[in-house]
Amino acid sequence: IVCDGMMEEWLAQIKEMMISTFKETLSSSLARFASSNLPDWLITVPTHIAVMTLYISFTRDIEECFTNYESNARSFANYESQLIEKFKNLKQALANPNDSNELLKISNIAALINFQISQISQISEQYQNYSQRKNWNNHLRVSYDIKANQFRIHFADTVIESGYEYFGSCKQLIMTPSHEKAMLN
Repeated sequence: IVCDGMMEEWLAQIKEMMISTFKETLSSSLARFASSNLPDWLITVPTHIAVMTLYISFTRDIEECFTNYESNARSFANYESQLIEKFKNLKQALANPNDSNELLKISNIAALINFQISQISQISEQYQNYSQRKNWNNHLRVSYDIKANQFRIHFADTVIESGYEYFGSCKQLIMTPSHEKAMLN
């Protein structure tokens, strides 16, 4: 992109290129995430893309757990075990980081996975006259529609396309229920 002429023109082109690059990088990350070792995959993607990939994967996998729950009452427990295994892999990767940036990235992703493990515990508990599906729908959820090439955010019955904001490199990611509630506001 040539930054020459009216700023309104080339700045719009930069924005479109940033969104296009984000979508391409996210799509590639999602494709590689499922078939790669977590620490190996993690070093190949920016932290922001890694976080978005994990959010999308978590949303997809929890939806799948709800779908399979009737035929497999252990669907949530099985998924929780998979996340615990990923957490253990990251713990091992923390022992041998290449540099301080990689150490920070691994610790941020480990914090996110730990938060997701705690979410599964809350979502999977069954109570009489209480719908965990409805509870899940009242959490922020993220999806990526490959066909429409859209990154979407869900809350309750509302679905919006993301504004493709870039959160930057976060110094330390801390995920708590209070943090999630603050994101809703």
